Amino acid sequence: MHPRQKEKLKASSSVPPMVSAAEADADDQASSTKVMGKRGLSSIPFSQRPTCTITEGCTASGLGRSTLYSAMRDGRLRYSKVGKRTLLNVSSLLQLIGAVG
Repeated sequence: MHPRQKEKLKASSSVPPMVSAAEADADDQASSTKVMGKRGLSSIPFSQRPTCTITEGCTASGLGRSTLYSAMRDGRLRYSKVGKRTLLNVSSLLQLIGAVG
């Protein structure tokens, strides 16, 4: 076994240190701040947002990227370009998946 492999094995087999409840709460609060994102849009309900990214659209709808791009090409999904960024119209996405009547 190579010496570097031995070092990796030692490092990976170490047990993580115990964390107090206060430290765990602080970590949870810090991670919830990170989840909100740099634009703070996660606090807005998805259906009330005017636009979303392709990735967010895939996650929210359960559809794949190629399906969304096909719907955009066919005119079934409204979108806009801001520079290189593609933003989907959320109400159009919800209509596409049948979530809105």
